[in-house]
Amino acid sequence: MVERRNPYEIQLSCFMVLAVLSEFRECESLNPEGLALLEFRERIENDPYGAFANWDINHSEPCLWLGVQCVDGKVQML
Repeated sequence: MVERRNPYEIQLSCFMVLAVLSEFRECESLNPEGLALLEFRERIENDPYGAFANWDINHSEPCLWLGVQCVDGKVQML
């Protein structure tokens, strides 16, 4: 006997696969220093001056973020 799948089940499964794959793609674009800085940012409860406004996971270079100072492409200071 052939089991029929609900079309919504198939759509949900495809959506979940695409969501997981898109997360991997975003994380690959950011270097390890940038990922560490984003982890730091997640722990900040309040940003009244918008210091993290341009900290974006889609940037491959955290040295371009507001408040991040780099030397030779490596994060040196916040």
